[in-house]
Amino acid sequence: MRESWFRALVLYPLLFVGPWVALSWLLAEPEEDGLVAVLGVGFWGVIAGSFASLVAAVLVATRRPMPGRERVLLVVLGVLVSGAALVLGMVGWFQAAKYDCADQYECPI
Repeated sequence: MRESWFRALVLYPLLFVGPWVALSWLLAEPEEDGLVAVLGVGFWGVIAGSFASLVAAVLVATRRPMPGRERVLLVVLGVLVSGAALVLGMVGWFQAAKYDCADQYECPI
């Protein structure tokens, strides 16, 4: 039972959002014009990852044998944790994009 909570509230947000933020930081190079790669890959990856984290939390809540109250609580906490993963992922993405921009004139940030 505890592994379901751990997976839905900790592991899935980290596995689905974290790699996209890390990839954004790996692609960020202020010397080259790689802003399009950071903005495209990182931005949409963080959004899709947080949504996938929410879907995974809902699937864990519906497929595991647990009382109804715990299912509802797991879904509500899954929404909150996925939202937090979205916000924190976007903060990490924004910092990587700002580093990649390096005070260029045509920077969209």
